[in-house]
Amino acid sequence: MFKKIMVAIDGSEISLKALKEAENIATFYHGTLCIAYAIADSDDADQPGRPGAIGAC
Repeated sequence: MFKKIMVAIDGSEISLKALKEAENIATFYHGTLCIAYAIADSDDADQPGRPGAIGAC
């Protein structure tokens, strides 16, 4: 059913739990897992929760 699974992480504990769940789903359905890692832009580093960029697949 699911062939491509995408999950965004930022290094937080909750995002790593989401990554593990996405890995389980991708494995079960023999799908591909794509991970986007959100990082803070240097101008926004003092504003938690505001991503500056994400990696693309």
